[in-house]
Amino acid sequence: MEHAEKRIIGPESVRMVELGHPWIIADGYTKRWPTGQAGQVVALSDDKGRFLASALLDPQERIVARVLSRKRMLLDQTWLATRVQAAIDLRRGHAGLGSDTTAFRMVNGEGDGLPGLTVDRYGNYLMVQV
Repeated sequence: MEHAEKRIIGPESVRMVELGHPWIIADGYTKRWPTGQAGQVVALSDDKGRFLASALLDPQERIVARVLSRKRMLLDQTWLATRVQAAIDLRRGHAGLGSDTTAFRMVNGEGDGLPGLTVDRYGNYLMVQV
């Protein structure tokens, strides 16, 4: 994520990110952000320029950014595959899913580090919500 555009967040949002909250809610700071594209990865920082997190931009929504990582990162196929596999492994390892049942939630958004993404399995079908 070397070239991600920087977005400054206010003190309350800084505190929430530092506590692990995955969302940036539209406020006076975000209203001053430059125009961006939904799905763009941005670098969140405080007003002193300190990097806080990599986030997925959604400028037209109330939740204007969703934290992907507290580190600089590149949103690519490898990153996504790693996160999805970790979510699947968690359910297989802790819930025993996949052997006796074919209907369960495979990806649970923020809980799996994939904010805004839900994937449910129903037999041989997947239902994906973004």
